[in-house]
Amino acid sequence: MINYYNVFFLLLSQTPLIVVYFIKRYFDLKSKKQEINYNLFQSCKIEAVRNFFQSYTETMQMWQQLPIYPILENKLNPKEIDEMIFPKINKVESVVIELKMYFNETDLEPFNSILNNFKYLNGNIQQEWRNVYTNENLIPAGNHILSIIDNYEKSNNAKIKEIVDIVAESLKKGTFLTVRN
Repeated sequence: MINYYNVFFLLLSQTPLIVVYFIKRYFDLKSKKQEINYNLFQSCKIEAVRNFFQSYTETMQMWQQLPIYPILENKLNPKEIDEMIFPKINKVESVVIELKMYFNETDLEPFNSILNNFKYLNGNIQQEWRNVYTNENLIPAGNHILSIIDNYEKSNNAKIKEIVDIVAESLKKGTFLTVRN
């Protein structure tokens, strides 16, 4: 015959262990969920930075491969020139907007600075194109435009170094994400 009192006391003595087990499981699952969110956020942030570097590289290549002399000789109309330039600048701008989700304003400054440099570069080069009226000015004007592009590239490269330092520092500190509950 089963002694119900012994079974009852046995179950009663095991109840705290069962409760502790379920509490532990709850916090383990919550911790795992936070870790997954952290890793996902970190991956998205790295992907956004990678997209920025890719669009930056494509835009710099566009500037370096821009057909300056055909433009100065009016062999390309303004619409064709805009179709070469603006899609690249717009892509950089969209990536910078995406980066706003992952960086604070201070850390975002070098990204914005590079975007603004591209816009200023476009404005400066358009101004130079307007200043060229005769064929005898083509070579000096072309050389001047190339020097403008080089100056902006040097400025942007300094900002790229700053961006790399910001990203590396945030990885070292583990500050890629403030985990929210």
